[in-house]
Amino acid sequence: MSKVSSIKAAEPVSWKPTTTAKESRLSDETVELVVDAYLKGKKDGYKAARNADTRAMSKTFQGNLDRAMMISSKLLREIEDIFSVEMSGLYLKIEDKFSFTAALIIPQNLYYSKNRRQLTELLIKAEVENCEDLFGISFTILPAKESLNLRKLFLNGFIFQYAPKH
Repeated sequence: MSKVSSIKAAEPVSWKPTTTAKESRLSDETVELVVDAYLKGKKDGYKAARNADTRAMSKTFQGNLDRAMMISSKLLREIEDIFSVEMSGLYLKIEDKFSFTAALIIPQNLYYSKNRRQLTELLIKAEVENCEDLFGISFTILPAKESLNLRKLFLNGFIFQYAPKH
């Protein structure tokens, strides 16, 4: 182990003023006020920075969530128009603050049809068009059948359900 890596950081208590600071003839009260102001500023500055970072991340996440919901619902309507079907459901899962997955519940006749390839290409196109550094969305399709367990879908993290207002 090198000397540099074995040096431990000094504890704040062990710091003392240099002889130059003692010779400056500042009163103990002034020194205490300066030290207290420094410590308060350091503490408050950290809190403000942390709060600002938290607000910025919260705003980014909320914007990403809104965007994922908008893209998914728009895509659902587009699929209904292109394939002349009524979709059975749309669910959204948060993977992390930048990534989302939408589960589209489609009619069985579309799921097992030759049009499924066209549908898959449409979904891939939507994923690619919306892929950015701080945002990504992916899509999965499931057939609407009796054995589909929506509770299991919810337990797998798809906590948002699209419920359009008619």
